[in-house]
Amino acid sequence: MEESVSNVSYGSASGSYIIPEILYEDEGTQEDRVDSLNEESLVTTTQSNLSTSDESLYSDEYYTGHRHIKRKRQKGFKNNGSYTLSCEWKNCTFQSTCVDSFQLHVSYHIPQLELRPKDDDEEMYGCLWDFCDFETENTEEAQRHVNYHAHHTNLKAIGREISVQWKLPKCGFGTEFKNILPDVTEPYFCDWLDCGKKFNNLLNYRYHIANHVHNYPVTFKTERCMWRGCRRTFDLKFCLKVHMGSHTKEKACACPTCGGTFASHSKFRDHCFRSTEG
Repeated sequence: MEESVSNVSYGSASGSYIIPEILYEDEGTQEDRVDSLNEESLVTTTQSNLSTSDESLYSDEYYTGHRHIKRKRQKGFKNNGSYTLSCEWKNCTFQSTCVDSFQLHVSYHIPQLELRPKDDDEEMYGCLWDFCDFETENTEEAQRHVNYHAHHTNLKAIGREISVQWKLPKCGFGTEFKNILPDVTEPYFCDWLDCGKKFNNLLNYRYHIANHVHNYPVTFKTERCMWRGCRRTFDLKFCLKVHMGSHTKEKACACPTCGGTFASHSKFRDHCFRSTEG
């Protein structure tokens, strides 16, 4: 089932709000969705723990553009999942140490998107996340945007943990753009074999892809990527799981100061050093 929204608007002291009645991709009750997410997360636990510590050895040189700086060889980041995720929606103080619970909580803010008038008598959905000025006329794009805030918060928390473990210098950029997100104008499409499902929730999308890999029968000596147009093969299923990140545009972490996202922990490390150069 694909997501759909029917709208009911309500007035408030601070303006009118749009209340989408959301029908999620997964069938069943909201409680069923939580149970399903928790079960699916078990599939990706090993992948998550391994993929966050796969950069065990980095170059001992850092190139600034003018000179090479020698540094101690960096140990890999160990993600023990002990960090706290804080919701930054207007007037919300919710916190959680569980990514699934946090994502579900943030999705509850979708009905609170502010309805803002335009000059041509049309209205826009306005995001109420701190330091975010996102607006759109498209209901599904608004859903994807709010859901991405939850994912981005988790990436920033990972970046914060990396900064502590590796004793990185604080990013020298400002915080005014820390919650400005890239536009997600299209749903997340699954191109595994003939699947074709689409999602407006990145976490659900990632779990869905992980289940494809986990449930794919081992009938060959090598693991084959079944993504449309891809012919890569791997000796280990774990390597295939890591490879899938290239198809889903996976990000490893984000800067907790400026909000920039990075494909690897080493790129975030380099960002911290470059941003503090005079």
